[in-house]
Amino acid sequence: MNDTARPTLTVNWMFPDQLWLNGDRGNLMALDRLGEQLGFDVVLNRIEDVSQPIPADLAVFGSGDLDVLTALAADGEALRSFLASVRRIVVFGTTIALFTRTTARVTHPGFNGLGLLPADAVERPTDGHVYGDDFLIEYAPGTAHPVAAGIYVKTIAVTTDAGVEPFAKVLFGLDNTAKLTNTGFDGARHDKLVWTNLLGPAFVRNPWLARSLVEELLGPLPGDLEGEWDLEKASLDAVRKFIAAK
Repeated sequence: MNDTARPTLTVNWMFPDQLWLNGDRGNLMALDRLGEQLGFDVVLNRIEDVSQPIPADLAVFGSGDLDVLTALAADGEALRSFLASVRRIVVFGTTIALFTRTTARVTHPGFNGLGLLPADAVERPTDGHVYGDDFLIEYAPGTAHPVAAGIYVKTIAVTTDAGVEPFAKVLFGLDNTAKLTNTGFDGARHDKLVWTNLLGPAFVRNPWLARSLVEELLGPLPGDLEGEWDLEKASLDAVRKFIAAK
């Protein structure tokens, strides 16, 4: 790459007509805006057919319904082969059930996932579901922006194997297992998979989180965006004050 070449981030937008609940489409818009601000191009591929691999830096899976995930898991071998040509997989919310070993369901048959995350999921009874409560996590301690805020949906409980690295520490909300409140861990990092329960959309509300994940792929990018993030930082401060009073 010469000095004048712009980096390119190639993103596979996975199953946009089947997943992408909870405003997750905004995450793709946030990546595009970040590219304009930091000087990298974003190439976005809409993916509904996984029969032929399409190499990419990033495959992004929005939050999805368990019935949809059951259907996608049925073509697991093709999806696993497709993802082999992707450098990083980012998964939001309940869609992690597609990547665990197994998911047990309450009134429907369970299903086997891709097994890319050493973990098992269990659907929670309907009266235990959480929809849209506040969620606060610490994902990058010791950095300028260690905390991210949003909402979460908790329809499954996930237990990861010992030694699996969590994505973040929960400051407010339920942990992965749905047993711990305002403590425990959110999401996971395993091989090239990154998973978080943070919705909202996560990248819109926390552009520093988006930047950190992009720079893991493209390397450090020049540009001070602190002044561009005044609204998002004020929003985070407001959330922290609000939940402190709960």
